[in-house]
Amino acid sequence: MRNRIDDDGDRYVDCADTDCAMAAACARCNGGADAEPELGLAACNNGIDDDCDGATDCADSDCAASKAYPTECCDGLDQNGNGIIDDFSCRCVTSADCAADEICYEHTVGACGPPCQVFIGDICVFEAPGSSCNAATSQCEF
Repeated sequence: MRNRIDDDGDRYVDCADTDCAMAAACARCNGGADAEPELGLAACNNGIDDDCDGATDCADSDCAASKAYPTECCDGLDQNGNGIIDDFSCRCVTSADCAADEICYEHTVGACGPPCQVFIGDICVFEAPGSSCNAATSQCEF
């Protein structure tokens, strides 16, 4: 189904989810190429609707994932001027989807960011209210 929602909770949406990729609405939806998850800088800056959800690059919620910083986009820039490039705006499934100095906050926001210990103060109260920084995983945990 093409509803721009991760219906099964695996962090993949619509045609980019292997569970849905064979649906009629997904067949050849991306110029004949298979749908790919719109994760990371390359996919969020190529002018292609990689995941076939009807939105491209920064207009796609996968490339503007931060609820705390909605002006940020996964494009290598610091739109809100706070000194943190992409500020939890790049959606991820694992840390392999993130830049080399970032991790995937897999247990909370599903977005890339610096390890939670590098922030002055607790970033978790902004990114995932009710969570706190876990020193063992370096990410916000409930």
